[in-house]
Amino acid sequence: MLIVDDETAVALTLAASLEKLGNGYVVETANSGEEAMTKIRQISYDLLITDYKMPGMSGLELARTVRCISPNTQVVLMSAYGTDELCEEVECLGIGYLDKPFTVAQIREIVEGAVGCEALASLAGLKSACWRARSLSQKRDR
Repeated sequence: MLIVDDETAVALTLAASLEKLGNGYVVETANSGEEAMTKIRQISYDLLITDYKMPGMSGLELARTVRCISPNTQVVLMSAYGTDELCEEVECLGIGYLDKPFTVAQIREIVEGAVGCEALASLAGLKSACWRARSLSQKRDR
């Protein structure tokens, strides 16, 4: 899997956490959409987890491009800037969505679900993707 975040510490922390899942997960990181595209053109990834707001290529632009060149790669967009418009884009692309901040347990659950199935069935579409992320956030806030 590939984790993309312009904040290196976030990407590395998330990668280290996900590697602890075991199951033979190999986790790589990139610090920009452009760097991620270079890697995706060389290696096929099962899962791409990307931040939304990054300099240069945004996570949404990255997701659109990945959908074209690597349609079997599952994509999850992370954002602290969720809007109705963003959720509509997520729905149209059929990608997963996760509100920031999130817990390690939440991201692990999403990764296990995404890697464990052919498609992000539990995350596909606005209603289930945004509902799931918000539902998880509400549980965390209690």
